[in-house]
Amino acid sequence: MMNHNTASVIPSRANTRTVPVNGDDDDDIAIDNAYVANDPDNDDGDGERGRFGIERLDDTQQQQQHEQQEQQQASIATTTTTGSNAALLKQRPPRQQQQSDHHHPAAAIIPVEDDDDDNDERHALNNDSASKPSHAAATALHQHHPLKRLLERWEKKLRIRPQTIRPIPTLSRPLFPSLSAKLDAAINIVPLHWHWLPLWIYALLWMLLFGLLVHFNIYKASTPLGKPEYISCTDNLWSWRMETCGLDGMYCHPFRNASYIIRCPTGCDLTFNQNRRWLGDSQRGFMQPWVVGGNPAYKAESWICPSAIHAGLVSKAWGGCAKVTLTGESLNYPASEQNGVTSLAYDAWFPKSYELSYVESSHCTDYSWAITPVAILLVAFFPLVHPTLGTYAFALLTAGHFYVTFVGIPIHSDDWLAESWARYLVMLAFAYILYRLFIRVTLPSQPSKYLLDLFLFVVIPFFFALHLEVVMAPFADFGLTSRAFREPRTLILFIIGVPTVVIICIAQLYLLRRHGLLGTYILGYALAILLYFSLSEAQNLHIHLHHYTLGLILVPLTRLQTRPSLIFHAFALGLFVQGLSRWGPASPFDTTLQNLAGDEAVWVPRPYFDISPLSLRDTATVHWSIGDQNTLIEGSYDAYSLLLNDVEVYRGTENTVVVNRLKEDADRGRRYYLRVALVAAGAALEYSYPVVVHGNGTVVYQNGTVSDPPV
Repeated sequence: MMNHNTASVIPSRANTRTVPVNGDDDDDIAIDNAYVANDPDNDDGDGERGRFGIERLDDTQQQQQHEQQEQQQASIATTTTTGSNAALLKQRPPRQQQQSDHHHPAAAIIPVEDDDDDNDERHALNNDSASKPSHAAATALHQHHPLKRLLERWEKKLRIRPQTIRPIPTLSRPLFPSLSAKLDAAINIVPLHWHWLPLWIYALLWMLLFGLLVHFNIYKASTPLGKPEYISCTDNLWSWRMETCGLDGMYCHPFRNASYIIRCPTGCDLTFNQNRRWLGDSQRGFMQPWVVGGNPAYKAESWICPSAIHAGLVSKAWGGCAKVTLTGESLNYPASEQNGVTSLAYDAWFPKSYELSYVESSHCTDYSWAITPVAILLVAFFPLVHPTLGTYAFALLTAGHFYVTFVGIPIHSDDWLAESWARYLVMLAFAYILYRLFIRVTLPSQPSKYLLDLFLFVVIPFFFALHLEVVMAPFADFGLTSRAFREPRTLILFIIGVPTVVIICIAQLYLLRRHGLLGTYILGYALAILLYFSLSEAQNLHIHLHHYTLGLILVPLTRLQTRPSLIFHAFALGLFVQGLSRWGPASPFDTTLQNLAGDEAVWVPRPYFDISPLSLRDTATVHWSIGDQNTLIEGSYDAYSLLLNDVEVYRGTENTVVVNRLKEDADRGRRYYLRVALVAAGAALEYSYPVVVHGNGTVVYQNGTVSDPPV
């Protein structure tokens, strides 16, 4: 007979097993003594009890215990979803306190076998929770770290630490929840055990489609005269750096009787010269395509593709192919405005010119602008296949790199493609660090649930930053140099843009302050700035901020999961990818020589001409000096470089030279332009202002002074 005054309590340990009610097999019974409470009034072998005093359960009691287990499992599932082990322990009542309707003072403890998989997972969770320190304990340990306490004291002293620290924000619900939920559930059309397959299919189709678009856009072009060479918008036939073409242009031959088939990308009419360049006796061509002459001959230093647009052979929006024919020297290059491109005039001799003509072609159209929306949509729909956050971030940055390589920047030489893989590996190394520290905190942990948010606040700002150099080119000089402020429109954009970025940074710092992170950020940035400038001074180097370094500087400020932070975060990542993929991991420092070379080094010592009109007329002799010395500055410079009409005609240590071209020209009244520079480590530095000379001995200096030979 069942004793109805006996209660059964189920222990919570998972390693107990059901005890056979048949007490005959002693070897098969393994019961922890701590979990067995014998009834002192029970006789061993009593009909209703086992030989160890363990009460048998009737069907009613077993059903009650089964219901209790199901309730406990439901409670555990609820608390586990909230992600708090502490809450789990609070919500789950101890089994030792659960009692049946049949109570007895000498209750027997009945171990029960856990057959359900959920129970096993629950016990594993409990064991892990018991073996690991709690979140509160870890936080307390972190707060009691000596450096943390010191930083908190410093923050309080400066009054930058709030009294109440708010938790780090996370996105609680997606944009347009109903539509987002439907998109998130789209993968359910695939059986659950095949959910991994769409991800791989999507990735393969993505690579295949992008590869086919790139192949047909770049490598399929052809003409009856041969395969065209895909050039950039700034390629020309005479280098702006005098060392490249060498003395008398020996390295830029041939000058005539040669032809090439070229292919131009889209948008070359919006590629502007961002340097102050001398053309004749004045500086011209700033913030416009560098095209000199035309109708029909173009000066060899003219950019070929803008010249082809000027000639009406290449489309602004879709590029195209053309034939380039070298025609040798020319004595005059008149200016003209055609097809939206204005060419510059040059009224002097130059040894190399070219003409442009039509050529039949196929697949010469540049579809880069058509590929752009396809590339954006491929990234935007990627969350449909439920990638992990790490997979999504990897795909985003990889897609950005190869988009810049094949579409965003119109350079497609073999050297460029080979270098792009090296830059990609460097980008991945940077990306891994950014992901571990910032990206995985800022982006939603489940991309599939936030597809619309990621499209609007991540993908679009990211691709906008990839095009920033192209978008800004028509309006401003995209560089942190003094020339950026020489044009009013550039200055206006900087006046608007720089304060906007500063305001966004301040807003982000304010939000970080609310979460107790401002002191950490101020300390981190201060140490980074101090280290940067200290290295510059210690090594006698000059600082140089690049695109990718600006992105790296801005990304840490976005370590908050809010929609404004997502926009700023994506823009900074795009700036980082565009800079690294376009220019490579350039050094954040420049040597003195690198800093001196170029149009901006206006304070470099420059020789000045002191030409005798009589010597110029009789022997075509020119002379120059450096200050009070007629020789090179000891130990600083190697030689002089003399230009005649932008062609180097002399390099050496003498400062008095006979110019053969002047001597041989029968037209004694023809204009020539002379400039001279110092040479250091094989590179010409800043050239002097041009002096206009004539074979008849007339000299016109930059300040307007005119010297004529005696009659």
